[in-house]
Amino acid sequence: MPSPANCRFTDSHEWFRVEGEDVVAGITQFAANELTDVTFVQMKSVGTVVTAGGSLGEVESVKTTSDVYSAVGGTVVAVNDLVTKEPLS
Repeated sequence: MPSPANCRFTDSHEWFRVEGEDVVAGITQFAANELTDVTFVQMKSVGTVVTAGGSLGEVESVKTTSDVYSAVGGTVVAVNDLVTKEPLS
């Protein structure tokens, strides 16, 4: 699956896009491919305040564990529960 359209990208391979007053974020397809088999995803919970450059969570694979960084500061308002329950989907 390719990274979503209409996004901006970070040097650490996260994507983000503005949707109204919210910013939606994720990792790029390149990052997912480099991680190979993702076995665990843990994101910050709703209500957590994050800073630009701070961690939004982490992705664990058979190769390594990597932080997912926020491109902007703000408060987490939603988390994709499917990716935390079924990281290989």
